Amino acid sequence: YFMAALFALCLALAAPAAFAQEGESGGEQQIMTIKEAKALDNGAEIAIKVIVTKGLGAGKVAVEDETGAMRAKVDKDMWPDGKPVRDGTEVTIYGTLYKRGNLAEIEATKVVVN
Repeated sequence: YFMAALFALCLALAAPAAFAQEGESGGEQQIMTIKEAKALDNGAEIAIKVIVTKGLGAGKVAVEDETGAMRAKVDKDMWPDGKPVRDGTEVTIYGTLYKRGNLAEIEATKVVVN
């Protein structure tokens, strides 16, 4: 009985640790504001919930939230039906932050229309 209880305890203690590791590598990123994203280092992985405000051509759109604005580079196959959404659409964009001087841009790896 003691060995079975010890084994069950070990499994119970190990499961949360395994779950935490799995969540860190494959879980959803925390959504942040544009202001918070711009404070991060170049190359940071970010997720922002924003409104598309304008198509800029060359696969780029202007986006904003209550804290600021930035550009997003989104391959056309990431949009629903393969074409950019209308201005005013709320989306969550996951991707990599690229900064040049005062300009910040997210290169999207995933786009979710909210």
